[in-house]
Amino acid sequence: MRLRLACLGVGMATGCFPSIPEPADDTADNCGVSGSLRYVDAAATEPGDGSRSAPFQTLQEALTGLAPGVSVCLRTGTYTGEFHIGDAGTESDPIQIAGYPGEDVTLQESAKDAFGYVLSLSGSHIAIRNITVEGGGSDSGGSVLVYEANNVTLSRVRARYSRGTGFNVLDATNVVLEDCLSHDHVDPSDTKRGKGFAVRGTNVSVRRCVAHNNFNRGWDVYTGAVVENCAAFENGRALDNATGKVLVTTDDGQGFYSGDGGQIYRSLAFDNLSSGFRSFDGTSGAWDHCTALRNQFSYTLQTTPTEFKIRNNLLLEASFFLPDPSEMDQINNSWQLGIGDDVVLSKDPPAASELWPAVGSPWAVFETSDFLKPKPGSAVIDAGVELADRPFEFAGSAPDLGAWEASN
Repeated sequence: MRLRLACLGVGMATGCFPSIPEPADDTADNCGVSGSLRYVDAAATEPGDGSRSAPFQTLQEALTGLAPGVSVCLRTGTYTGEFHIGDAGTESDPIQIAGYPGEDVTLQESAKDAFGYVLSLSGSHIAIRNITVEGGGSDSGGSVLVYEANNVTLSRVRARYSRGTGFNVLDATNVVLEDCLSHDHVDPSDTKRGKGFAVRGTNVSVRRCVAHNNFNRGWDVYTGAVVENCAAFENGRALDNATGKVLVTTDDGQGFYSGDGGQIYRSLAFDNLSSGFRSFDGTSGAWDHCTALRNQFSYTLQTTPTEFKIRNNLLLEASFFLPDPSEMDQINNSWQLGIGDDVVLSKDPPAASELWPAVGSPWAVFETSDFLKPKPGSAVIDAGVELADRPFEFAGSAPDLGAWEASN
């Protein structure tokens, strides 16, 4: 089996990284990964050597002495500890760690007061797939950290119930997050903590990921990160896993927060307690072809940035707080064109419980539903303009406004 590479594209330096294939691309027995395999089974009754017939009992055993081309296949179960991978694979022989297709594989903090991250990556050419990471971060930290690493792919990873940040990509290079889900991160003692994703670095590409019900924010998007086909909803309201209570923040609850240089494209923000899309201190960045529904303020800029672009976006059932269009690159948005709310097939979102199927992407439920899709013949169809720095395929004479092209 040849390993696929995920490559970054438009507007960024080109880079290709290991991407674990879908399980259907290979036999389930090896978790869809290649190389020298180590097997781990939390239900194993006797110590093993990591072979298929005698798997390791703990993940720590499998992570010892990782090297190029070594892969780890995890069977269903909960694996407790704080796991760090600082080893280096290569472009042709990455280190791969994957959960068994269709099984519930969870990495969980070993103590409820764990300080840092449950899973941290500082190595290179590493691919992680098909696991849940739960808890982490009493005073700092969270579930997953990618720090000063390079050529890392996280695919179909779910982070939940930390007291900090679900996914934190910090000063890393050539990172891909795809089909990931981050929810219910909350610190009851601090409303400024509890984020779904925080991404910055060099060539950080995030696609088809969802953040919901995080206490502070769904997303922090900064320099070097492009977020595409992603969603943020119900942030500002989160489940405190320790008590089972739903907590509501009084001063935050943003969907996407853009720092300097963050780019967000074809994404959805709905039912967030504060802004759907907000930037406070960014002088550059972009929100292009996004759709916002029922946020307190759907699009908010606290300053007048000199190089920020807001183009071809759709606003539904909410207000906005933006500088005068003449003061910045703000073109062909629905509020400028006088387009009203009755332009989509449905405003009823899929249930959050549908977002983590046994296999597949959390984004798929949005793709297959009528939620926020343009009505045939509505004013958003062909109302956009082509963006030279973001070429993409569209039907008709011009792109449609918002995150979706009309299906008919």
